[in-house]
Amino acid sequence: NKDRFRLYGYYTNNIKDDATNIAKGIFYKFVEDVYSFDELCRIIKDDGLHVLIYPEIGMDPLTLKLASLRLAPIQCVSWGHPETSGLETIDYFLSSELMEPDDGERNYTEKLIRLRNLSVYFYPLDNIKIDLRKESMGFKSDEILYLCSQSLFKYLPQYDCVFVRIAQEVKNCKFLFISSSKGSFLTNRFRKRLSTAFEKGGLIADDYVVFLPFLDELNFKKFNKISDVFLDSIGWSGCNTTLEAIECNLPVVTMPGKFMRGRHSYAILKFMGVDDTIAESLEDYIKIAVELGKDREFRDNISKKIELNKDKIYFDIGCVKSLEDFLLKVVKDKRVT
Repeated sequence: NKDRFRLYGYYTNNIKDDATNIAKGIFYKFVEDVYSFDELCRIIKDDGLHVLIYPEIGMDPLTLKLASLRLAPIQCVSWGHPETSGLETIDYFLSSELMEPDDGERNYTEKLIRLRNLSVYFYPLDNIKIDLRKESMGFKSDEILYLCSQSLFKYLPQYDCVFVRIAQEVKNCKFLFISSSKGSFLTNRFRKRLSTAFEKGGLIADDYVVFLPFLDELNFKKFNKISDVFLDSIGWSGCNTTLEAIECNLPVVTMPGKFMRGRHSYAILKFMGVDDTIAESLEDYIKIAVELGKDREFRDNISKKIELNKDKIYFDIGCVKSLEDFLLKVVKDKRVT
């Protein structure tokens, strides 16, 4: 509500794109092209903010430096990087009521704020019309394609056996991973790890595992379209990748973890009311993934359920209202004290 809130934005990168241009139109004041740390701090302080919100802390060194200072009376971080900041200068962690476990408070140095539903106002992705077959992308028509499109560092070695177990049951299948954008070293290390796991299971990894090149938006969409199942990474769940899979009505297999970072896909599926593919254990995860691979009717039913319910996650004004209510309350409380 721009009648009640005045938004200031501080852009710390030097890469400009369409999102940068959109942001300029949203904020009352948009600061960019300031590369002096001291100057940026002075600008933020002089703006006299009531509340300063960091979308994430931990992924960008400059953001971490800024967050280590008290630049506003009330300072918050959200879950762009889904971990506590550990900083005394950050007062609140803005999270999602659906993503947090019951004891989520114990995982943060900040005070945990559970915003409504997913806590983020999502809207449908650009609806690029794609009509293609598996054969056009180099696969056989009867192969079951499991899309594993998270960053490779999210796949933990203790869960490598999951892919082996699924392959042993489904047999005629492929697991599609995306090569690291940081170079070949990480991809090769991960490839070697999977080779060892498949060998222990009496299988050859190259018969089942495919490493795609790092994909642009169009090609990423294509592989979502031709895949049969999306396998969420265990322990550190997907969010944007899960939303893109859901946009293509792709069944999502997930197992919620003990921390919020492992519960994004779980929350999205819960919000839609599509909980058939939420696993309660590792064995359950494998069982669901195998059933989706072997049972076409089950797979189609889940896809139809997603198609009918995915609109629930879009344009959720409730989470925006809960953020507004939180901001008004903390500013009022700060003034009282």
